[in-house]
Amino acid sequence: MRWQVCVNIFMIVIITIMCILISFMCQYVKSEHKRMKSIFEEKERYRQLFFVSSHWIDALINAENISHRLVERGYKRVAIYGMGRWGKSILKMLNQENELEVAYGIDIRGRGIYTSVPVYAMDEELAEVDVVVVTTVAFFGEVKKNLSSKLNCDILSLEEILYVK
Repeated sequence: MRWQVCVNIFMIVIITIMCILISFMCQYVKSEHKRMKSIFEEKERYRQLFFVSSHWIDALINAENISHRLVERGYKRVAIYGMGRWGKSILKMLNQENELEVAYGIDIRGRGIYTSVPVYAMDEELAEVDVVVVTTVAFFGEVKKNLSSKLNCDILSLEEILYVK
């Protein structure tokens, strides 16, 4: 009888240890899944950046006029969302091509960015434009949704402008 009690206690201890180990393993797998998902999303952003950069370089090599692509669609007054490196480059290019008016920039950082046009944060009042060019291609869907609730205009990703010939 005493022997059976010892065996039962031993089995309870073993089962408890196994449950704890399984719990830790589940937590580890869950954290690894989250980490891998994050790595995949980052890889996807870099892939998008690569393809947009590649098409932009192709457009430059072929002396294609980006503002002409916008003017062909009937746009005259433009805003640029994302005033980082790409936003400033698009601004410079559109100003040099001088076919349309760049009214302002929009950026998450807001007014702390200095360019040849005023830069506003998303929560500020934004004047109407014909189109907003979004340079943050990895977050285009989210940005478009937010801009659509503030402005009544077309919202194009940099990809759309560069890929269409």
